[in-house]
Amino acid sequence: MKSFTFIFIVLSQLFLVQLQAAKEINIFSQTDRLSGYKQISDSTFFIFDENVYHIQPHKVMLEGEMRGWDHNMQDSNWQLKKSLQKGLWILKVHNPAMQKVPPGSAFKFRINDGQWLEPPASAVNISDGNLIFAYNQQKLPVKAEIVSPRNIRLLFPSKKVQYIYSPDQYTLTTYGGKIISIKRVFYSAPGELQIVPTGGIDIRRLHYLEIKYLQKKVTLSYDGWFRSLYSDKELGANYLRASDQTVIRLFVPRADSVFVFLYKKPKGRALKRIPLCAASDGIWEATIPGNFEGWYYDFTAFGPDEPGNYFSNDKHIIHFSDPWGRVSVDSFGPCRIWPKMQPATALKNGIPKMEDLIAYEVHVQDFTRHLPLADSLKGTFKAFVRSGLKNAQGEKIGFDHLLELGINAVHLMPVQEFLHYPNADWQKAFLNDPYMIEQGINKENYQWGYRTTHAFALESSYRVKDSQWGSQNKDFRDLVQAFHNRDIAVIVDLVFNHTAERMDGRQFHFNFLNFTFLIFFIGY
Repeated sequence: MKSFTFIFIVLSQLFLVQLQAAKEINIFSQTDRLSGYKQISDSTFFIFDENVYHIQPHKVMLEGEMRGWDHNMQDSNWQLKKSLQKGLWILKVHNPAMQKVPPGSAFKFRINDGQWLEPPASAVNISDGNLIFAYNQQKLPVKAEIVSPRNIRLLFPSKKVQYIYSPDQYTLTTYGGKIISIKRVFYSAPGELQIVPTGGIDIRRLHYLEIKYLQKKVTLSYDGWFRSLYSDKELGANYLRASDQTVIRLFVPRADSVFVFLYKKPKGRALKRIPLCAASDGIWEATIPGNFEGWYYDFTAFGPDEPGNYFSNDKHIIHFSDPWGRVSVDSFGPCRIWPKMQPATALKNGIPKMEDLIAYEVHVQDFTRHLPLADSLKGTFKAFVRSGLKNAQGEKIGFDHLLELGINAVHLMPVQEFLHYPNADWQKAFLNDPYMIEQGINKENYQWGYRTTHAFALESSYRVKDSQWGSQNKDFRDLVQAFHNRDIAVIVDLVFNHTAERMDGRQFHFNFLNFTFLIFFIGY
């Protein structure tokens, strides 16, 4: 009798497993499997079918806009699980009102050690090489933004809409779920309503607004607040000789606290940890008696544990460098407090007119790495303007060659501090790669400077080898002067939309300052 009972239980379990697998077959259609998702009630199911991709991985991850394309293959929150049905992988995401994964979000699947998979060619929701979630649904047409503690602006896509002024038709909540009462709703402008919270809100915090009569729930953006922020205070670290003070400022409007750390050397223990005080318009600042030029520094910042904040009071401490620093120690900092350079004298005949422009685009490292110079000079600003160089045939090369071309402008590819992959890691990855070896790019990777890490710091690898960090600033000024002396303009390639953020899995201050959701580029 016991044997019969055991067999019955085993068969029952097998039946339930088969039943569950059968349900999954029926739940997800072939279109769902090609599209990579299915929305059921408040849940989004992301679906990876081995039969669609013709591959059998041992790991499947969801990558996309919903997780900021963060490239972390170890984040279990975005890992698909193997289904009972053979070949099917599933990730269930709680997605009420499509807030966590909004319509139009681009995504892809990555497998095993990080291999990217292209979408199935027959999928109907492909755009720019990605799969698109809820591609056939209109994105939320209503937007809401914080303007001030007592002004929330509700924006409609059309000026011809029905306005509802009753406060009970709107629910304002914090990220933690606390309901904030609404005192008044009134007409502000065509297509706009102003919502007045009772007693005001903490505008640094994350809030949601539910519009009941539209059955919509939106996240309040900070656009209205940020549009009004302006400061003419100089950011970064500056020594004020008149008052014998070093002033350090950072724009972090959503932070609760900010600290600066001062070092005598690029690496090692900080000798000073100084709190910054909240000034105005999102600026934090510290005034330190004395001249700290030549010292190194970086920051920590803290705020609530909310989406969009890369620092919180509950997370481990991460140091980040200054986006307004004039000198950075390689790609990741720390930065160095450094004086401003006296600029080169202007062109005596002014900037060439566009119709007269004859420009030569060139990369500092590529142009100088094979010049007949000492190794310490190759790839530097100094080498770029070294005169008197000739090749084996006695022909002028380097700087003198540029002068012979008849150009009136030299266009430098990016010379701001940019991302360097560690050479040892790069060489190991492409040790036996015939294509990379043939192209001569198996030894190092610099992408011609198009991965900015510090927009106002000059590339530190362009200094003379083993010279002090920051010496490249004077070298660059001298480079500009050398061309100006020959009436040749210098064009600097500024590419603010190509940052190094997460290019090799690490983060820079661009995301760390996601307290702000924008960067102020205020004078060099």
